Amino acid sequence: MDIKPNLFTVKGNKIAVAVEDETAIIAQKVDCSFTKLGRIFTTASTSALEDFWDFFNAFARDFNINTEANENFFLAQVLAEVGTNLKSIRENLNYSCKSLRHTFKYYRTQPSESATDGRCNGHPANQRKIGNKASSAGAKTQSQSDPLSWCV
Repeated sequence: MDIKPNLFTVKGNKIAVAVEDETAIIAQKVDCSFTKLGRIFTTASTSALEDFWDFFNAFARDFNINTEANENFFLAQVLAEVGTNLKSIRENLNYSCKSLRHTFKYYRTQPSESATDGRCNGHPANQRKIGNKASSAGAKTQSQSDPLSWCV
């Protein structure tokens, strides 16, 4: 049975959800501090920090970021991905066929696909396919039929 909550409320440091007139505490609220973000993303603008802070605090629970350790791991990953300025980076996936096999495990185990996805034989690299396949290496739930499953 899929129960959909109809009201979320914050009580102190806990998030409560009302479902059919019953209220249950569902998790400790992880509320990342603005000061902490400023110490991590040292060159980010105030507006970038505010935007990230608002979204993080609104959606952290949806992604099971519900402990300080999970929060720290997530923020470390964001820092590694975008740097201290908190600006997204578009990765260039314009790999040659040969480079795909040397760079990504997926293409080492599926070498024939590097010829169709990579930049070679007079055709450009299919960067969306490369992103989807390279990112999914080792993931058990990735669906190759869904072209947006990993890259946007």
